[in-house]
Amino acid sequence: MGYWGDLTITDRVKAIVEAERRAFEQTGEHTTYLCNVTDRPDRMIDNAREAVEAGGQPGLCSHRSQQALARLKCWQSLPI
Repeated sequence: MGYWGDLTITDRVKAIVEAERRAFEQTGEHTTYLCNVTDRPDRMIDNAREAVEAGGQPGLCSHRSQQALARLKCWQSLPI
């Protein structure tokens, strides 16, 4: 489940919820799966909102190294 391709955040959350359900049915134990909302800084809040609205509980995942790279790319586009 490492590559999500063109799936929306909502599609990712649905897949994660289903994976947790299957894991519980097989093991009898709950597993924590987190939806990765890493994106450009201007998109991450929207991604997080979409994930929470789609049922992305108990938490979300974001990668710091990707955020730094995305932030630099955004700064490149600033007219300064």
